[in-house]
Amino acid sequence: MHGKSDSSKNRYNGKIMLEFKKFTVEDALELSQNAIDNTLLDADIDLIKKVSEFYINSGPSGTGFYNGKPICSCGINLRRGHSGRIWLLIGDTKNKFMVFKSLKTIFSIYIKEYGFKKLIAESRIGFPQSQRVLEFFGFKRQRHNLNNEYYFYRKAV
Repeated sequence: MHGKSDSSKNRYNGKIMLEFKKFTVEDALELSQNAIDNTLLDADIDLIKKVSEFYINSGPSGTGFYNGKPICSCGINLRRGHSGRIWLLIGDTKNKFMVFKSLKTIFSIYIKEYGFKKLIAESRIGFPQSQRVLEFFGFKRQRHNLNNEYYFYRKAV
């Protein structure tokens, strides 16, 4: 992950439950094989690599691992004025609790480390899982884009 440490672990009774590492293209490729976003299941591998490189170079990003396997990745693209645009890639939904714990931990670290005051996100209309995740984390739906393809979300932190 960005910052002082490239990896952190949560332990419970001596067992590693969750591990967090810096996001890689390989994480995206593995997560896209069983992503909750159906568009990723058929996505072009070169496009996944290109978008992943953009995420890596545009702000802090990390991957949550459970039992050694990536279950989610997320990050914040840096913007002006202590604001950022979040992105999520969720793969394994069998362990929803661990996915949400990973996302919450990673975002908490980045918000504190970078001093974010406002976060924004987009969610494709027709992808209710994404909207539920954003609303679970306290994002408020603002509006949709002119083409009626995406909802825009915002959160003050």
